[in-house]
Amino acid sequence: MAIYDVSSTDSAAGFSVFIASGPRPDIVTDEGRTYSGPSTVYTCYGIEAEFQSSAGPSADKTIFDDCPPTLVELLPEDAAFASGAVFDG
Repeated sequence: MAIYDVSSTDSAAGFSVFIASGPRPDIVTDEGRTYSGPSTVYTCYGIEAEFQSSAGPSADKTIFDDCPPTLVELLPEDAAFASGAVFDG
């Protein structure tokens, strides 16, 4: 995981997250087959939080359609982008 594009003011903060699954083990699946997908999947999203004295903090998550190439280049060649929903469960 990497945190990037960090910003803050007196009443707000924001950052972006790059997260990858890590390498998949070279073992058979639960169904007894050999896994044939990407060795790693990854996604990126942004978090914006606002802090107000009249109410509790609020936060919004924005799921991105891609990730910075400089981070993706660090992954195995067969790594694949996956929706942020995949990582949210």
